[in-house]
Amino acid sequence: TQARALAQRGSEGYNKMRTAGPSSPLHPPRQQFSLFGGIMRVYLSGPMSGYNNHNFEAFNEMAAWLRARGHEVVNPAEMGVIGDENAPYETHAEKLPMYLRRDLPAMLTCDGVVLLDGWGKSRGACAEVWVAKKCGLDFYVPTTASSYYRALMKVSAPECSGEPHE
Repeated sequence: TQARALAQRGSEGYNKMRTAGPSSPLHPPRQQFSLFGGIMRVYLSGPMSGYNNHNFEAFNEMAAWLRARGHEVVNPAEMGVIGDENAPYETHAEKLPMYLRRDLPAMLTCDGVVLLDGWGKSRGACAEVWVAKKCGLDFYVPTTASSYYRALMKVSAPECSGEPHE
């Protein structure tokens, strides 16, 4: 299709297609951007606060796996730490609004959200999931059938104990 051809030409064509809008002939139906049928832009959501090196290893590993399969990845671990990364854990929790203001606009440019292990215990990830759900983004979780095989499974909009109330 025209959309797939644009996407394969690189980010310039992909960005044209993404900004064309739903009524444009350049904007394909969402089904064409599944992990199983073409290129997709995904956001990684998971826990960071309280983890060694902010859990960047898990984020970067998933980003590399997705990119090796041709997907475009928005990885908050690549956006860096706000302020002093050696500050106490409580200080990072106080920075949650700053991280959300930075990360949510990037997430909203994506077709879906990949949920990393432990996301449901993270206040930041729960806030991201709540916004993504309200905006109609798709959700995916990594699965492993063995140590040699990994896949992503599409899931319905998840619930989170830290979800904001309306």
